[in-house]
Amino acid sequence: MANESLHIGTWTNSAVSTYPSTTNTFPSGLFGTQERNDSSKYSFNTARATVTLPSSDLADGYLVLVNIPLNVSHNNRSTAIGQLSLTNGTGNFVSPKGSRYARNGNWSQHSISVWALVDSPSTGVDVQFTWFRDTGTGTPNGTVLGATFRVISLYYNDISMYTSTVNNLYGGTTPNTVDLSTTVVEGTNITKTSNTVTVTGDNKKYLILSGHYSEGRSGRTQRWLANEYDGTLARDAMTAIYYRNTTTDKMGRGITDIIETSTANRTINLKMWRGDGVSPTTLGGASADGNTPAITEVGLVVIELPDTAAAIKSTDNTGLQNLDVDGGTPLNVSRNVVFDEPGTLDPINPLAIGPVGYTINTANDMLVGSNVSAEYRTDSGTRFTALISIIGGEEYIDPVRDYNYGRGNQGTTDTYGYSNNVVGIINSTMAAAGGSVVTPYFAGALSSQGNDGVTQGPVRTNPTWVGAFALDLESLVPATATKRYFIIS
Repeated sequence: MANESLHIGTWTNSAVSTYPSTTNTFPSGLFGTQERNDSSKYSFNTARATVTLPSSDLADGYLVLVNIPLNVSHNNRSTAIGQLSLTNGTGNFVSPKGSRYARNGNWSQHSISVWALVDSPSTGVDVQFTWFRDTGTGTPNGTVLGATFRVISLYYNDISMYTSTVNNLYGGTTPNTVDLSTTVVEGTNITKTSNTVTVTGDNKKYLILSGHYSEGRSGRTQRWLANEYDGTLARDAMTAIYYRNTTTDKMGRGITDIIETSTANRTINLKMWRGDGVSPTTLGGASADGNTPAITEVGLVVIELPDTAAAIKSTDNTGLQNLDVDGGTPLNVSRNVVFDEPGTLDPINPLAIGPVGYTINTANDMLVGSNVSAEYRTDSGTRFTALISIIGGEEYIDPVRDYNYGRGNQGTTDTYGYSNNVVGIINSTMAAAGGSVVTPYFAGALSSQGNDGVTQGPVRTNPTWVGAFALDLESLVPATATKRYFIIS
């Protein structure tokens, strides 16, 4: 390919008094401010919430991320759903819907977070965002707390993409293997046998996107979705999905993660189950399965990154970090380093004061993600809403945040699981006044209670249940390309 380079496009909005209806349609004008469009590579139709990919010098693929924190004001139940669709052109495309649940005015914050991957696009591909809500209770309404539509060019060695629309219960207390029966595209070093994906590249890093969406589980229940590597659940790559009733059960969530290989093959599965048991002491369990859904969307994308890929990944093997705190609490995301890039991406000294995350010694753009899973530590019936945000320097990066909801004890329909899952872009200019470059700078995750004026359920993490990563996107660009450096104003 000619003129390979990293190109990021970002369109945003601040607080807006609008909320999705029951009709799946594009939110006209929601992403009204162009924050960034490198080399004017992308066209964005604000009225139709649609990005057009380049007409020349295409990358191998494009990652699209949409994040919309919301607040309900009708004081009752609601679920908001987002969808990304390829509406023009051709390409290998995977994107499960994403949604979150809000209970009422006291637990009102929720988020739409959805990802899409377009591989081998034709020229002029259009990707459109649409949204809608479930029926809910009463007449759901509210406000958008912020909105971000982002597209990122990606370069990679290999890719495989799998989906499924098979409706399965995936209940019980033993993880079930998720169906991946449809192959969208399959590479050379990433292949699938039955529902098990095997990666065979030696000393490689793999970016993994996974997600599950369903409709029709009916009564109150939950599901854990987790990546499984080499037959072992990755507890630092999980998400908890809560379903309330027939009018708020259109639910989906996603996971982003990175793994590394040495010389041996590694296997990847998706697993889903309601929880390890029933009580909160059995790892965020639940007591009822609900129904087999009527509609299902599953997506798994596995990308073999170039040998030049620079990344750091870490987890927290200690756990027991409380999320139910007023005003927010720093989360330790780097107690245990899985792999890093010394001198470029390093863990912060655990003895340092303040949030414990990464020091980043470069001005490059970073794809940063964090999966924070937790459970009720007692059988409390108090509801819980919290926010996880990636921060750069000492500032929140608003486009990289997620609200979620936990219910706790409800007699015969307990749900004790909880998670936040975030992914987005940060760079050192986000941490500096006036957009100047600051290196090294800090990147970490911060947990913040959704409503400090309300008593929250007792929720905390378990050992190995917190994971995070940072990937230097410039390190994926072929060496013959011209590197770009920029200032955000």
